[in-house]
Amino acid sequence: MGINKVKGRSTAAKLRHQAEEQLRTKTAALHPPRTMDEQQRLVHELEVHKIELEMQNAELRQTQEELEVIVQERTKELTRVNGQIIKLGSLKESLIGTLPLSEKHKLITDEIVEIFSADFARIWLLQEGDLCKKLCIHAKVKEGPDVCRDRSRCLHLVASSGRYSHIDGNHRRVPLGCYKIGRVASGEDFRFISNDVTHDSRIHDREWAQALGLISFAGFRLVSVEGDPIGVMALFGKQAISPIEEDLLAGLANYLSQIILADKAREALLRSEIKFRTLFENANEAIFIIKGDLFVDCNTRTLQMFQCSREQVIGHPPYRFSPPLQPDGRDSKEKALEKISATLAGNPQFFEWKHCLYDGTPFDAEVSLNTVELGNELFIQVFVRDVTKRKQAEETLRKSLEEIRTLRGLIPICANCKKIRDNQGYWNQVEDYLRERTDARFSHGVCPECIKQLYPDYVGNPKQDGPLEDGGQ
Repeated sequence: MGINKVKGRSTAAKLRHQAEEQLRTKTAALHPPRTMDEQQRLVHELEVHKIELEMQNAELRQTQEELEVIVQERTKELTRVNGQIIKLGSLKESLIGTLPLSEKHKLITDEIVEIFSADFARIWLLQEGDLCKKLCIHAKVKEGPDVCRDRSRCLHLVASSGRYSHIDGNHRRVPLGCYKIGRVASGEDFRFISNDVTHDSRIHDREWAQALGLISFAGFRLVSVEGDPIGVMALFGKQAISPIEEDLLAGLANYLSQIILADKAREALLRSEIKFRTLFENANEAIFIIKGDLFVDCNTRTLQMFQCSREQVIGHPPYRFSPPLQPDGRDSKEKALEKISATLAGNPQFFEWKHCLYDGTPFDAEVSLNTVELGNELFIQVFVRDVTKRKQAEETLRKSLEEIRTLRGLIPICANCKKIRDNQGYWNQVEDYLRERTDARFSHGVCPECIKQLYPDYVGNPKQDGPLEDGGQ
């Protein structure tokens, strides 16, 4: 490798020598010896050219210094923005947790003040109007641009950090369309950015802003998936908001919208689950939840109805609590799976079923099956009602109706002895006729009128007064 370097230097020196010889030859041919005037003019031109080069070098140095300043500023800005992005990432991770929504709001305003060096930051949410008849200063305004246009709802201040950390001041409620905050919420100014708040005519109190040394304001509309307003995120600062920071804040506002919507959905789901669980546990009917063909949940009434523990229900199929065969002669397992399949196919089921207690004692039930979606999964909800008493009452009623049907119609009875003639033409005592056709039983006694006729000596005797029944004296 060292030899190659020497050869390289020798070749370069030889080429340089040849080039200088050719240059001298060309110079001698093109430029013969000059006169004194030509030499002086040449010197002058060289001096001028030298000065031009020095000026160009000065300009280049100045440009280089300016570029270095720009690079330093740009590097500083990029470093700051990179730090902001990292902090915003950490903030978003914190918002994913299970903090209450109110604490998330406060965390966001705290971090806006910290990350973007804001003087103060605030969040308003669109909610039902609640102070119109009490302490809201806007309710008293009758004319002008700050009149409350819709008293059914307004912006509620839910979080504030920085110079102002309270949320119970004059701006705790802001009507839609009023001030910069209300205009942002209503969509009149979907995104409000100003880096000259002391001269911006859109700023309501410019003297106040100047007194505090404020320079910038940024307001971002919080919207639902459908584009409807749900609130406003805003800040005031003592330094200008760069386009990059504006984009970062817009991204944070969008993320905040998602957090609010997700938490509202979670709260609604929680309320729904609480309501469902309350109804589930307090229902008078046994309620099962089936996944596949196994019970995965049940209410307290189920345990009472089937006389078992929860562990004896969960993980078992519905035909575990059924006799081998149903009253129609079909296999309980086969018929149960058929009902489950029909329900999953979108056909709710309602039918009578012969169930069993955990110990095998059968009872009659009415069962309904419906699909229900829980946590993005499809389940079958089963309602079981014990109808044993109703069935018994129906059977009693059926027998009573049969007895009534047996005795209905005209019955031939003797006007004197009160015997009844049967279908064969024989005359029978009333009690014999009814005994053969009903389950009625008879006891015999003597009514007061007959006692007077048959036993006049007993009339007036308190010990013997009254009917004489079989076995009496």
